[in-house]
Amino acid sequence: MRATRIAMSALAAVALSALVAPTAASAGPARTTSTPTTVAPAPKTYSYSFAGTAQGWQADFADYSPEQGEESMELKSGIAPLPAGTEHGNGFFIQGHNRSDDLFMFFKKRLGPADGILPGQRYSVQSSVSFWSKEPTGCLGSGGSAGGSVHVKAGASTAEPRVYLDAANHYRVTLGKGQQKNGGPESAYLGNIENGQECGQAKKWTKVTRTSPSHTALTVQADAQGYLWLNAGTDSGYEGLTQLYYSNITTTLTPRSG
Repeated sequence: MRATRIAMSALAAVALSALVAPTAASAGPARTTSTPTTVAPAPKTYSYSFAGTAQGWQADFADYSPEQGEESMELKSGIAPLPAGTEHGNGFFIQGHNRSDDLFMFFKKRLGPADGILPGQRYSVQSSVSFWSKEPTGCLGSGGSAGGSVHVKAGASTAEPRVYLDAANHYRVTLGKGQQKNGGPESAYLGNIENGQECGQAKKWTKVTRTSPSHTALTVQADAQGYLWLNAGTDSGYEGLTQLYYSNITTTLTPRSG
């Protein structure tokens, strides 16, 4: 009897284990885990035409002294009709007589969250500037060429480029733009204002486009509130009057990781 009870208990245990433990067939397929895919933000291009208004861009001047004065330097800027014989519409006119041997004439514009800028995000910066110039190619001038010695720059910065008076009594700008033909960490060298016309002929307003080379892409980081500043302008070594009509400024910001 004792042996029979032991045998029956063993059979009951086997039957119970069969009910509790699922077979490989009844357990279903093995669960797998997947890692979410992170999609990087796409590049965004900001293009501004000055055919109508200033589009929020502001003009300013630096690298001259108060003693020279705005009147003597012939500093002027504003939306104005394009010269006769070019195109209909307006351009953003800017001029200056470089009596300081180093005049910086520039534009700036703020971008923010409403423009899709992300707080603290780092961006690669590519710029393109189109303007009307009457300065031919290869001509000589006082202190340098009227076209070849006026250097086009553009880029972006975290902080607003502000003009201030330094200890040497010169107006300077809080922008890493480099010096004349050399670009800086916040404004790259794009070229000069020569328009391709032959030297010695009657001057003719001609549209010129300058674009930053891909290998010189700058990097800018938006501030903690999601703001940054675009810039474009000319750094002049020509000791004479420079006049330009800007028709378009385009900047592409590509988000960077790390």
